Amino acid sequence: MASLISRDIRLDSALLHSTKAKTMANLTIRTNNHWREFLDWCELTNKEREWFDYQDEDSGGMFFRYRGICYDLGRFERCPDTSEAFNTHANNLADWHGYASDSFFSGVCIRFNRECDAIQVGTYYS
Repeated sequence: MASLISRDIRLDSALLHSTKAKTMANLTIRTNNHWREFLDWCELTNKEREWFDYQDEDSGGMFFRYRGICYDLGRFERCPDTSEAFNTHANNLADWHGYASDSFFSGVCIRFNRECDAIQVGTYYS
């Protein structure tokens, strides 16, 4: 009985990995290639400051707006160089420096300019 259970788990795990590879292979990135400057705490609206209540003006957070939403740069993760999910097929996120997932299939990606004082923002999905 125990061998049947472990065999089922291995099968489910293999299906999960093969599905993941197929869905991320068709990753699409949409961007207008506009450079956006970072916002300081004092440039945020009161509503945005409430949203980022873990920050204050002394913490030195970096923010930007994209499609009507304000993002905290500290909430983005670095795009890994060796991740199967992002780099096995077509290296779609290889030119991007970070991402924040909205779901398993979509999110926002960013890349810095050479001086690191502005970013380009895109939406990725599969």
